[in-house]
Amino acid sequence: MRIIAGIFKGRKLETLADDSVRPTADCVREALFNVLMHRYTHEDGTPLLKDSMVADIFCGSGALGLEAISRGAARCLFNDTSQQALNIARHNATKMQCLAQADFTKGEAANAPHLPPRTLVFLDPPYNKGLIPPTITALLKRGFFAADAVIVTETSVTEELELPLELDLTREYGKSRVQFWRHLAEA
Repeated sequence: MRIIAGIFKGRKLETLADDSVRPTADCVREALFNVLMHRYTHEDGTPLLKDSMVADIFCGSGALGLEAISRGAARCLFNDTSQQALNIARHNATKMQCLAQADFTKGEAANAPHLPPRTLVFLDPPYNKGLIPPTITALLKRGFFAADAVIVTETSVTEELELPLELDLTREYGKSRVQFWRHLAEA
């Protein structure tokens, strides 16, 4: 597994040796970031990733958050319930020399620090566990998302999501479904 593009392009990422974490495949990550780079912008027209405050919830190896930093995000919060996964994510951030742009929290995503509000949020939990809807609900209640934030979910193609967000785009890649949602609250 490698960083696809940006300042860390080509650098190898470590992942857990067992199957407790299912990293997003390189080809899916590349397609996901192509959508982010070309579809979503800040009000001034710059790409959404530039200087964004990102959260990688259920971060596993941290691949999504590190890819975001590689492509211009200002900062990323990496959150997971597994200390072992967080250790791998921190190790990967150390290898990329971007620890100054990274925060790490262990525990339920609903309790993750939310200040400043996040512009881009990745939710890629274990498939078919029903973790995304209650996490989104809890994060919404806490003001976790910036106005007009983009939330990217990855699920199995068999998992249907009903979220209190606006669904903007759905893409399927093999057994994975990636959906792009908007939080359209007023700033």
